[in-house]
Amino acid sequence: MKLQETMLNIQDNNNSLSDFTIEDIGDDHLYTGIETPMKENAFDLSDEDKKNKIEGLFEEIMDTLGLDLTDDSLKGTPKRVAKMYIEEIFSGLNPKNKPKVALFDNKYQYNQMLVEKNITFIPIVSIILYLYMEKHTLHIFLLVKLLDFQS
Repeated sequence: MKLQETMLNIQDNNNSLSDFTIEDIGDDHLYTGIETPMKENAFDLSDEDKKNKIEGLFEEIMDTLGLDLTDDSLKGTPKRVAKMYIEEIFSGLNPKNKPKVALFDNKYQYNQMLVEKNITFIPIVSIILYLYMEKHTLHIFLLVKLLDFQS
């Protein structure tokens, strides 16, 4: 059965995905749920304990890869990666970090989105950058466009 048919069958019959392998589902997670699947004990460890655990595990990964952690460019990388995961990338998993919602009065009684139309930009140059940040073990792809605003 094709993946799309499988997923539609699951949705229509309210079947569980537990009978399917990762290979069956692939990258099509459309029907696997909206909420992030979290364990009940996800917040039993403090952020500091999580960072310490991740630091140790990432140090193990780097050692397995044969990286020299005594080199200046890699010193402290496991600690930085652990901090990045807990305080930045996955910080939104913790309900205490949920952003506050701000409401305001609609004084002018707008009933649709405000859109500014017909703005002309003239591209001057496009630059594509592909970076590898060794200290954080991150790959970054940037597309930078310099534009000139024409009134």
